[in-house]
Amino acid sequence: MPTTLRYGSGLLDIPVASVLAHGALSFSYSGFKVSTDQTILLDRMGREAGTKEGFDKWLSDGALAIGLFNRVELGASIQHFDGEENGGNMLGGFARVSLLPASMQRFALAAGARYVTSPDYGAGFPEVQPGRLGHPDYRVLTMPAGGDEFSGNLSPYVVATATPVSTGSVDMTLTAGWGMGLFSAGGDLDFYSAGGSGGLFGGAGLHFALGGGRLMHLMTEYNGFEVNAGLQVDLGNFMVGAFSHGLNADGHSTYRSRKFGLQAAISFPNKQETVMSGDTTVAADTSVVRHTVVTADTSVTDVPFPDSDRATLQEMILFAFDRSGITEEAAAALQAKVSILRADRSITLNIDGHADERGDDGYNVRLGQRRADAVLEVFTGAGLSAGRFTVASRGEEMPLDPRPTPIRSQSRNRRVEFSVTGYAERADTNITTIRTTIATTTITHTHTFTETETVLTTRLLGATDTVSSETRTVGTRTDTISVTTDTVDVQRGDDGAGAGAFGLEAGSDVKVEAGQPRRARGPLHRTRNWFRNAMR
Repeated sequence: MPTTLRYGSGLLDIPVASVLAHGALSFSYSGFKVSTDQTILLDRMGREAGTKEGFDKWLSDGALAIGLFNRVELGASIQHFDGEENGGNMLGGFARVSLLPASMQRFALAAGARYVTSPDYGAGFPEVQPGRLGHPDYRVLTMPAGGDEFSGNLSPYVVATATPVSTGSVDMTLTAGWGMGLFSAGGDLDFYSAGGSGGLFGGAGLHFALGGGRLMHLMTEYNGFEVNAGLQVDLGNFMVGAFSHGLNADGHSTYRSRKFGLQAAISFPNKQETVMSGDTTVAADTSVVRHTVVTADTSVTDVPFPDSDRATLQEMILFAFDRSGITEEAAAALQAKVSILRADRSITLNIDGHADERGDDGYNVRLGQRRADAVLEVFTGAGLSAGRFTVASRGEEMPLDPRPTPIRSQSRNRRVEFSVTGYAERADTNITTIRTTIATTTITHTHTFTETETVLTTRLLGATDTVSSETRTVGTRTDTISVTTDTVDVQRGDDGAGAGAFGLEAGSDVKVEAGQPRRARGPLHRTRNWFRNAMR
């Protein structure tokens, strides 16, 4: 992470949420040129009293930062060092604490603060506060006339940094935070600011790996008052950079002018040495695999469609005179059919509706159709597919009872008939098997090749060397030493339940359309097949 002007690790004029590694030490310098055509004069109450000629100055400051426990960054800064006539000495310090575990590599959250002493123009001069440019200015009063109290000594803040892009060669970081003190004070002073954000700040950085341990940082930020941008190049222990401060400035005053500056830093990171070593281990393994070779003689015996099921399915139901509603007795009969149809999805039915002789032919055909449709509605309402049924009306063409039929008594002429049009033939499968169990013993040697990366870390402050080690498997090779095969068991017997092992099932179904000729297959028909199936 690059170095800020006054906050330790950060962008340009705002901090970030990361901290220096434990024991790492950094010295930084920053300087920028202030140039203005005129200087706004204030009286001792902070009121604008006129202007005088402008000036050109090069303002400098330096900072020292150290990382502790990979969680804390502490530092001190020198903002100004001079006599009282020029504002005296301005010294500062800063601290930041990481609030999230280091394992969260893509997001960091921290809290910190910066403290700067006030300029001192001698006895009798109103109390002056440090400004955001880091040099004494007698116009930045604690209690300016017509403005709010200005407090710039202590600037606490919270900040979060995210890394949405990390490719190994390019990283992108986004930072946002809020602070008090110099992040927000002075927003109501016209010479000091054109308006602040109330303490909000943020920025973005692109970080490029240049090879050889070198990095380049492109940064832009908003510090609560101004937009800044800069470039830093990290050469390992040395860093140099340039920046522009106040890209959105309008030139109204020194603070509201554009400034250009330079940065430099020297750092002493932890010294690391990496040692690589390789190793090979050989593990012997013996595995015994048992498999069974099965010779099977299979016989298939047809099982006819059950007479009781056929009788239930083909039982007619009766209707009242000139009605198509299902009676209680008919509903019970239909429920018995539904149970059979649910149990065997291969069965298909024909549904024929009939009427007695009363009424003309056209009306009776329509009445028979309504009766057949009523039955179909019962079946489909029970979850059966309509595609399993064919529906027709015979009208009065096929009476069962002699004519005329009584109106108030039951008549078999007022009926719906059923016929089975298709079903799956059931077959019993008997298998005579010969099981030969064979054991195969395999002896192998597995060679595992590993490399170990050992990192020796020496802390700058003389702490005890620490060692971290990571071992990675870089390759394996397995050699087969011997393979032996022995027959350990032979069994013979009838096992109808074993049919499924050969792609057959006891009681398996073959679709047969009613009235269609069937293949020559009967109780004496036998098909001899030889199967081999390997079972562990």
